[in-house]
Amino acid sequence: MPSKKILILPFAVSIISHALLLSATGLVDFGHGSRNKEDAITVDLRKVEELKEAQAENENVKDGFPRLNSVKAATNNGLPEETVLLDSSDKRYAPYLIKIKKKIDNIWSYPCQASEQKKEGSTMVRFSLDKNGKLVESRIVSSSGHDLLDREALDVVRAAAPYEPFSININLSRLHILAAFHYRLLE
Repeated sequence: MPSKKILILPFAVSIISHALLLSATGLVDFGHGSRNKEDAITVDLRKVEELKEAQAENENVKDGFPRLNSVKAATNNGLPEETVLLDSSDKRYAPYLIKIKKKIDNIWSYPCQASEQKKEGSTMVRFSLDKNGKLVESRIVSSSGHDLLDREALDVVRAAAPYEPFSININLSRLHILAAFHYRLLE
């Protein structure tokens, strides 16, 4: 019987250490019941209403995000370019933008190192697509103040490419999309 006691001690230590580790990472909260990974961290795109409010309150900058200037300019091939918010409800772009948002959401995550260091913030990314859905440019418009979060936002936009070609309703040479990546840890 001494062999069973020898096995029980390491097993008990392992269970306790794993429980503490899960509690420390936020995957399990022993004080308030368990929660899953999705409840531990929230990564969502900032809503268009928040951006519109920011624009209305300050003509140029609000909350570190630049005012959206919808730009339509003719290009060499005669087709215009336009800049829109990823959450735009404009009937011409909304169905296409929903597909882009889903593609990004499927691969977007909170960077582990940023989560461990409790870094939070919002990053505004501007990315441009040609009519074939090819990503032709991506850049940070407004930084979260943390390189890890900014880099993740850019990386996910690039990793999700190529996107679908424009629908018939979108008669543009390029579509510039502004997307706000909002990183928040729940307590």
